[in-house]
Amino acid sequence: MPIQYRVDEGDPYPTGELARKGDGRYQLERELDGVQIHAVVRGGEIAAFEGTRDGAAVPVTAIQIHPSGNTHGMLPARSRCCICVPTDYGYICYETDC
Repeated sequence: MPIQYRVDEGDPYPTGELARKGDGRYQLERELDGVQIHAVVRGGEIAAFEGTRDGAAVPVTAIQIHPSGNTHGMLPARSRCCICVPTDYGYICYETDC
């Protein structure tokens, strides 16, 4: 059975704004399945995402989805970036800035 990725719909989370704040660890306002997400910023870029639930570490996966191509006459497809945490059925994700 394939791994399921469920992406919460909505505007991408503005992670670029966090990177501009400078080095540090910043909590994102949104949670995923009860997991608090933190962005670790080093050198003006996001170096990693960390997650915790009830004080325990939860792995956070950052993914970038590239479109395989464009159909003639259509607008160019854009890449999507997401951060994801594991669930019982696969992963739950939300879109972020690329």
